[in-house]
Amino acid sequence: MSPNNFLGLGTAGQGAQGAESNNVVIPRSGTITTLVFTVRTEVARPITATVFISTDNGANFNPTSLTVTINEGQSCRSVTGSVPVAECDLINVFVTAPNALQAGAAATLLMQI
Repeated sequence: MSPNNFLGLGTAGQGAQGAESNNVVIPRSGTITTLVFTVRTEVARPITATVFISTDNGANFNPTSLTVTINEGQSCRSVTGSVPVAECDLINVFVTAPNALQAGAAATLLMQI
């Protein structure tokens, strides 16, 4: 995975196009409570993942308060919070990294309905 990309379902992409093509739809109104993020191998520099949300069918994506940083010597971290979402909102995860992630990355969101 190249640095500074949106993470999708097995894909990644940069900038606005990455946000548009790498998202999933919220099935029901609820609250996102947890972001789990892994880069599969220990890192030498911090890597951050942030959940973004679009409430206008992908016209705009805005960062939420769910941000997690994997620090040196770690490969996986999680963070809890409370981000309300509505049915049909679009979400994606933006990954900020100093270098390409050779082993890729994965994120899981937990939510309460």
